[in-house]
Amino acid sequence: MLVVVAAIAASHPLTPLMLVSALALLALPRRNRRVVLPVLAGAVVATVAWDTTVAWSYISGQLGDLVGAVLEPDANIASGLATLGTAAPGQTLLSWVDRILSAAVFVLAAVGFLTRPWTRRTGLPLLVLAPLVLLAVNAYGGEMIFRAYLFALPAAALLVSAALLPPTPGTGTGAATAPAGGPRAPDAPALRTLAVLPVLLAMLGGLVFGYYGKEAVNRFTPDEVAAARFVTDNAPPGSRIVSLTSDVPGLDRFYDRHERVQLAAQDPEDKQRLVRDPLDGVEGYVYGATPTRPAYIVLSRAQTMNCYLTGTLPASLTPRLEAAMSGAEGFTRVWDTADATVFRYVTPPPDFPGGDGR
Repeated sequence: MLVVVAAIAASHPLTPLMLVSALALLALPRRNRRVVLPVLAGAVVATVAWDTTVAWSYISGQLGDLVGAVLEPDANIASGLATLGTAAPGQTLLSWVDRILSAAVFVLAAVGFLTRPWTRRTGLPLLVLAPLVLLAVNAYGGEMIFRAYLFALPAAALLVSAALLPPTPGTGTGAATAPAGGPRAPDAPALRTLAVLPVLLAMLGGLVFGYYGKEAVNRFTPDEVAAARFVTDNAPPGSRIVSLTSDVPGLDRFYDRHERVQLAAQDPEDKQRLVRDPLDGVEGYVYGATPTRPAYIVLSRAQTMNCYLTGTLPASLTPRLEAAMSGAEGFTRVWDTADATVFRYVTPPPDFPGGDGR
């Protein structure tokens, strides 16, 4: 177990904390402590040792945010919920289907816990609750609510199965029998299985919404892939790569050589300036680019769809920004296809005709 724990501590920043939380709750029942406490101690030591040595350069930079997040549990929980006020109608429907599906899983898990007493003697309820503890501690970039749900899902699924399909052979709740000479009663497990099918189909339908509801954003065309490859192949080290959102495939290739800027993730004031005047708004992020360290502005279909679906930026910003950069000083169109456009920017010198160094 300690070998597995060490591998987890060295491979991911969040999973060791989820593991420590789960082991801490599993150690609460007296019957578990002799087995769980040594592993819990090993998990704490391995996590602390890794974070204070190899990972310290990352942890030290995030320490202030980590401490501050502990004081804002409500903000941590709400950070992962989509803002539906600006989202497209279809995205609003999708978000509600996703939320109802997730809530249904926990409601059915609670039914299993309440109606099957034997589940209370297992660690399943504690494993469902353990990830939720970290949900109030850190937002994890808005993803904590999803990570907590996924870490709780295996134990929750077993509780759901206990509620819907309890074990029957040899427990006194098996198939019903009829008096001698009378007709045989319906088989109870078979009837229960038939009753489960509508629940299963309803949850599967909800999963289809969640899995394919953002297909327009998660699927990339060959043009979009080629545009990103062009940028990462040709951008000199130190170049700045600007995009509206993160929906550009492979743009993080050689991430250690380039600086990335996502306009949709900037402060509200900066986004408002970008919407009012696209050229003025984007120049603030590319100013200072040189021939040896130019800036690349990537516009693409998937980014426009993300803006439309989520409402973080107007979908009309893409054509407005493209029109504003076309012909503007310092901007050169270096890639242009049906689904992707790339501009290269170098700050004009002060003596450039019509230029002012911006």
